[in-house]
Amino acid sequence: MKKIRQNNRCPAQEVFTKCVRSWLESPETIIPDVSSVHDSQRELIQKAIADQEQIGWHMAMRGYLSKHWRLAVSANRHLEENNDKGEVWVRKTVMLLWDFAHEMWEHRNSVLHDTKLEASRAIRDAEINDAIIKLYEKVDTYSAEDRWYFDVPLAIRLRKPLRSRRRWLVNARILANKSADRATIGQTTLNQYFTHLPSIRTVRNASLERVGSVREYVQTNLLNLFGARTPGPG
Repeated sequence: MKKIRQNNRCPAQEVFTKCVRSWLESPETIIPDVSSVHDSQRELIQKAIADQEQIGWHMAMRGYLSKHWRLAVSANRHLEENNDKGEVWVRKTVMLLWDFAHEMWEHRNSVLHDTKLEASRAIRDAEINDAIIKLYEKVDTYSAEDRWYFDVPLAIRLRKPLRSRRRWLVNARILANKSADRATIGQTTLNQYFTHLPSIRTVRNASLERVGSVREYVQTNLLNLFGARTPGPG
């Protein structure tokens, strides 16, 4: 980014460089203060920033710059004759941005495909698999309604792509934490899955009726066996 600011005495180049750096750090571009810039450039710089916001800073990385940048640079009082003029600066800046984007693309490819990183990838892969195995080992402690997330056999889960396993692990940890804190009250009971089973209340009432019938049967048979007791002579 230092090469973009080709003239240290040109505020327009300095502001553009700060804007690009800010966008690379965060999509929310921080607009620098230009109140101290000379009147000959301040309004043009403000127009350039506003116009570039409309075009998009991501498009600036492709070479789509506002025309006001060229005008702002050309209005610099400290430019030498035919040197660092707006048109020349724009052409150089576009080439530098293209080179920077190409370098970032090559860096991205080296991170994804460089064989030297296979060892570190293998370590990350093993760490994720270990975390998945630990969650599967504790599946019996989770709520019955949450175990559906573990329906896929562990062996098949561990053969999924790394990105898929990482995404599953994040969601599984959230689910496991909620399931561990969930009370058992209110969970689905067996008779809700098997509707032919009688309810608990029906079973309890039937049991009480049977107990009452047995008691009545015993009392009746005892009376028949021993007969009614009659008082003896005094």
